[in-house]
Amino acid sequence: MFPLATLPVSDVPADLVSGDPRATLRHINTFMKNDLIRALNSVQSAGSRVSAGQPTFVPFLEYATRVCDVLEYHLEGDETFFTCKEPRLGGRSLFEIFGYANPTHAATATAGIQALKDKLSSWRQNPSSYSVSALTEAMSFAGPMAEGMKKQVAAIREDVLNKVISAEAMGDMIQENLIWFTGRFDAAFLVPFVIAHHDVASAAAWPPLGPDAETALPDLVQEHKELWQFAPYDPITRVKCA
Repeated sequence: MFPLATLPVSDVPADLVSGDPRATLRHINTFMKNDLIRALNSVQSAGSRVSAGQPTFVPFLEYATRVCDVLEYHLEGDETFFTCKEPRLGGRSLFEIFGYANPTHAATATAGIQALKDKLSSWRQNPSSYSVSALTEAMSFAGPMAEGMKKQVAAIREDVLNKVISAEAMGDMIQENLIWFTGRFDAAFLVPFVIAHHDVASAAAWPPLGPDAETALPDLVQEHKELWQFAPYDPITRVKCA
């Protein structure tokens, strides 16, 4: 099952901030999902290299737990954003607008994530019980989840959105969801996390950072520097890690 394939990326606008949000929705949703898919791949890959007693073992467990946290909140945010009845959509949900059946992968994945977090917690308490086979088994939810994500993103259609919602209203919906999601995390963790799991070769526009965030990035990275050794990309240089 691992490594999981990332979702297809194509026709990315040069600017994800000032572009029509009805056009950028599919892209920003894809990029965040790809960040999380890469993070799960990194957990499984790093998990095959660590063992109890190594200096990297506890930081690895912390990294894996943090990945689970981001994934949980992303799925919860998706559930709210895509399935809730929305007055700005005439009382319908986005999934209804797209004619997309409410997927089951999110609920199954959420249960799997919680089970994985329980495992990670148990390995903190009893490191000698850790094994990569147990880790991989606990991550079995990831494959079906990634397939569900692929279908979900494919259902997002700009032409449909153009007919039912204004660019301003769509932008407001996205911004409200982003404020909720980012409010769950310390910026010193979330900003480097997103950068460290994005392949800049697929799109230079993600994540959209203002000048202040770019300037602060080295300091932000330092606050949780022990975590980024497990990420696929260096959050400062954005170069793929060996």
